[in-house]
Amino acid sequence: MESESAASEPKTGDERRKRPPLRVRARSFVHRHPTSTVILIAAVIIAIAVAVLLWIYFTSYEHTDDAEIDAHIAPVSARISGDVSAVLVEDNQTVRAGQALVLLDVSDNQVAYSRAQAELARAEAQLEQTRPEVPIATASTETSVSTASDEVSSARADLAASEREAQAARARLAQAEANEIRAKSDIERYRYLVSQNAVPRQQYDAALAAARAASAEVRSNRALAKAAKQVVAQKEQRLDSALARHGEATHNAPKQVDVRRASLDAAQAAVRIAEAGLARARLDLSYTRIDAPVAGIIGQRNVEPGEHVAPGQSLLAVVDTGDVWVTANFKETQLRHIRPGLRASVVVDAWHDHLKGHVESIGGATGARFSLLPPENATGNFVKVVQRVPVRIRLDPNQPGLERLRPGLSVEVKVYRK
Repeated sequence: MESESAASEPKTGDERRKRPPLRVRARSFVHRHPTSTVILIAAVIIAIAVAVLLWIYFTSYEHTDDAEIDAHIAPVSARISGDVSAVLVEDNQTVRAGQALVLLDVSDNQVAYSRAQAELARAEAQLEQTRPEVPIATASTETSVSTASDEVSSARADLAASEREAQAARARLAQAEANEIRAKSDIERYRYLVSQNAVPRQQYDAALAAARAASAEVRSNRALAKAAKQVVAQKEQRLDSALARHGEATHNAPKQVDVRRASLDAAQAAVRIAEAGLARARLDLSYTRIDAPVAGIIGQRNVEPGEHVAPGQSLLAVVDTGDVWVTANFKETQLRHIRPGLRASVVVDAWHDHLKGHVESIGGATGARFSLLPPENATGNFVKVVQRVPVRIRLDPNQPGLERLRPGLSVEVKVYRK
């Protein structure tokens, strides 16, 4: 008991001063246990090396578990209204591009197509009936203008001839009047000579007869000159009429041709309208068969036979499983070393498949900007939240397990910096 109490008593200052220092004790331990010392040093070096390697490894990539498989999902909807006659696929069925999915009743569309064909035939018949009218009208108007021109030329020629005849008649009248004046002078002279018995009575009678003949010729030429003047007036009226007809033909001819051409244009437009109607009816008839836009798997089928569908109504969807990618939502602080082209590894949570890929693109905005209610930092109390940016990872082709991927599956992504 005394020894125990003595051992439990605190050591005095002299005893503590007699204990060797730590350096001496360590040196003594190394001398006594050389192997343990080597092992300890090696363990420390290995631990440092492992720590450095782990630091290098964990800083060589960016990791996120906020990622999922994405793919194009093509909605299939009706383009026309109609009654569903058959649904040829079921949910989760694999289809190829162009495969028939839904059939609509074709009765109404077939009738509309036949009617469009008939309307096109009628429009084409009207066009063929109207087409010859333009050259006929053109030829007719050209003939009318040419005839009117000929009439004008003929009237001018007749007027010129009549004017020459009138001029000749006036000249003859002037000559006859001169002859009459001379004959009257001869009568006066012969009357005096007869009274003086200078000439026989016979010469006086001859002069008197000549004067009478000259007077008669004057009257005749005056009548002819008057008639020629009337003929000239008639020819002038004929020329005026010809000019009026020529002007009317020249003025109305283009309008008549334009009217015929307008009728032809209207007939051609009617044909084009009928062709468009036929094309529309042909399209509507083709829309009674709804085909798969892409190859993939059917989902969200919500149409049944006998149902009446409207244009734009969603019938089902086709998931394009042949073109899938990964959308990884990295924090904005992780984007410093991420760029397109970097290699990536993807682990699928469902099967723990390890897939390889590369960064294809980085989103144009954060995910919050595309949400239904994007945040407005300028209003209310501001709380800084680390945003996430979608990064598209394109998977390398020809890898086992790609055919099992489905949109929406969760994955973990690593993007290596080098």
